Amino acid sequence: MAATKSQIKTIEPEIENTTDEESEESMGIFENILDIAHDLFPKAVEDGLERVANYMEEIGPSWEAGCDRIYNKVMNFLDGAEEATMNAIDKLQHSPIGVAIDQVYKKNHRND
Repeated sequence: MAATKSQIKTIEPEIENTTDEESEESMGIFENILDIAHDLFPKAVEDGLERVANYMEEIGPSWEAGCDRIYNKVMNFLDGAEEATMNAIDKLQHSPIGVAIDQVYKKNHRND
């Protein structure tokens, strides 16, 4: 039997609530496994955790540097786009089309 929309709507809040509970339960299970593994293989677990901590310390600066590079590239692009736009406007103003636009503007705004 297919579920109706009203049945699905009543199920959704339950799913959201169980997701948080399941996450907490999963972390509890992981911590229990880690404790058991540490009891059985203390040196290996400590070494593994140390490697993870070292990896996180190593990746942090490169992550920040990557973000800085992306930011700088975006800003350089925007600066270049601004310069190109200003150059295009300047060329347009000094072209025959720009002169015609100026004449039409002056004609329409004589009283200003």
